Amino acid sequence: PVLMVTALLRTLNGTTDGVGLSDRTASLGQRVYTPPSVFNYYPAEFTIPGSPLAGPEFGIHNTASAVARSNLVYTLLYSGIGADPTVPNATGTRITTTLFEELAATPTAMVDKMNDLLLGGQLPAFARDIIVQTVSQVPAANSVERARLGLYLMASSYHFQVQH
Repeated sequence: PVLMVTALLRTLNGTTDGVGLSDRTASLGQRVYTPPSVFNYYPAEFTIPGSPLAGPEFGIHNTASAVARSNLVYTLLYSGIGADPTVPNATGTRITTTLFEELAATPTAMVDKMNDLLLGGQLPAFARDIIVQTVSQVPAANSVERARLGLYLMASSYHFQVQH
């Protein structure tokens, strides 16, 4: 989860004081700097359910955590994380979607740019087409919502969540 969040913040010129973000990633199974064992955050003996294959990373990535990750992506895109009033000089966490808003009039170009920056151009064509079609349903005049929706769909997909 930490790498997923870091990649999203870097791509979207995020700023953070780390306070609220640390709590959010901890709830996803990764409290930064405090792994539960010498094997880091992933249980070494974990196997993929229904398979004999080892998959330690799936010890903290399951259906519930996938939904929680998507909820965190939504929060970052639509409201950010407010500053903790109990922490001096706290600023919270914010991102910007300006780069994608500027491309929103052409959904294909916007989604292709998202694909390049978030997934290194590796989003499968079928997923790309679905995101383009969905974003195209938002009125062209609402570039902010087009950008947020496209980013949400891409960053909450398993293509982004599992690879990062």
